[in-house]
Amino acid sequence: MTLRLANRWLKNCAINHEECSEGFLSGFMPSRLIDIGLDGAISPKLIETSSMISPQRYLSLSHCWGGKVPLSLCHDSLAGMREEISYGDLPKTFQHALIVTRQLGCRYVWIDSLCIIQDSHEDWVKESDRMRHVYANSFCNIAASAAENSSEGLFFDRYPGSIMPLRISINGSGYLIDPPFAGMHMVDQAPLSRRGWVFQERLLSPRILHFTASQVFWECRSYCACETYPSAYPMGSIPFMSPLRRINPAQDGLRIRRRDGGGIFNTSPDTFLDQFALWNMIIANYSRCSLTQHTDRLVAMSGIAAKFQEVSNDNVNDYLAGMWRKQLPYSLTWQALGKNSRPAAYTAPTWSWASITGLVKRKSLTNSQRQQLVKITAGFVEPAGSNKFGQVNSGFVTLKGSLMAMPLSICQSKELVMPCLGCQENLETISLPFTLDVSRPHIDRVAEARQRLHFPVSWARSLTNVYVDIDLEYPSVYGVPISAHRLGERREVEGLLLEATRNIGEFRRVGTFSYTTWQDMRGGFPDQCLDAFRLFDSQATRLGLTSVPTDHLDYDLWYTIKII
Repeated sequence: MTLRLANRWLKNCAINHEECSEGFLSGFMPSRLIDIGLDGAISPKLIETSSMISPQRYLSLSHCWGGKVPLSLCHDSLAGMREEISYGDLPKTFQHALIVTRQLGCRYVWIDSLCIIQDSHEDWVKESDRMRHVYANSFCNIAASAAENSSEGLFFDRYPGSIMPLRISINGSGYLIDPPFAGMHMVDQAPLSRRGWVFQERLLSPRILHFTASQVFWECRSYCACETYPSAYPMGSIPFMSPLRRINPAQDGLRIRRRDGGGIFNTSPDTFLDQFALWNMIIANYSRCSLTQHTDRLVAMSGIAAKFQEVSNDNVNDYLAGMWRKQLPYSLTWQALGKNSRPAAYTAPTWSWASITGLVKRKSLTNSQRQQLVKITAGFVEPAGSNKFGQVNSGFVTLKGSLMAMPLSICQSKELVMPCLGCQENLETISLPFTLDVSRPHIDRVAEARQRLHFPVSWARSLTNVYVDIDLEYPSVYGVPISAHRLGERREVEGLLLEATRNIGEFRRVGTFSYTTWQDMRGGFPDQCLDAFRLFDSQATRLGLTSVPTDHLDYDLWYTIKII
């Protein structure tokens, strides 16, 4: 009965949903597919699509490897799998996927571990570049949402009554009460949705059947449904991923901004802000997912980046390790959340969110009254291969701006201290609430929970936050204000925390800071910030930097620096 309903969803979408059929590449086929035959017993074998006379409809599978390596294609098994793949040797998830493929009237299915040569780096690179087209052109994607690994399958024992809504009557009016397993949270919180590669597969696939432990869910670009609500979710029930599924900044970016603004700010259509909102929503949600290899952080979402580049009409060379050139400098001040690290294996420049392993806070920019406090003069990344949206070998951003000396240290009470900038050490300080998103195992967790940030008294006139990317030994760091925007009558300034490398004029990002003042957008820093600028000016020669005058409204000396 469930698969009959799935068939009905699929046929209705294919016939009636024009939006779900957009973007298909005419004639595209994956390099290899699993052929299960037309009739009779399922007898799978591997085929090279170059030998097919014409393109054929195929399904795809999203699944968790879960530490258990499933039956896979390798050089030694290639010839044998072209002849036959033993159905009995397949893990349960693969077997069930073949059954679903047959029941949905298809002959071919794409499964990553069976269609990519696993012991060939060359084949993996080639096929990972094509991955976005594999899912985007799949007739339907089968998602093994509840399975922790390929041995658990798609089908689970369940009580059918648990998915039916409860009908009640109060004062003659009828009401429906949702069962606990009817919400799309069953998909969003499923094991499969925590996998980094699957985030891309879900966003790019035009149609998906999610097999959870409680019921099957349908998701396409037009609507979502489930066995509880087979015709569609009730009006007003918006699934978590719905603003992302179409990758349409003009519609979904604007919707995100209007939700963020809450009617306070002007949320009329704005191409730049709409694209900024949607991309930052994508990054924040993607950062929640895990990857076995952190070096896949950019590769695993390269298909999304390529799709975004198409719809936003950006140049492919304007993609900079997970960021867009035209969104600089505002996107540079992303914030790390929770426990993070920057792995030894190079993944991205430190100014990119992709350089850390943890969560990234979604950045909002809800109004057009924004101000750049730096000038970006160059941005460059060196791709590791032919995929301009994939892994990178290096990268840098060069900017002109004012720098602040911001030494940090830990005092005897195990609290993070920002010494008085340019003042006497014994100046009275006050304590402000502070959240430090960095793992510090050498600091007692109870003390960490009571963490306070100490500033000189004069900083009390501003609301100040510091966010550190990774565990530090708290060396002397430097701040560069990046941008400012207005929040009602207040002015919020955001900047980067940097540490100097051994090379003159070169820095690494170590965090961000922000503060809010009650000054207008015409510029000007509080006196204590000016002290910090002057303190840096006194140290600039030692760092090999030379200032140049500027007519900038905030501070009249700029430096040219490179951030790697």
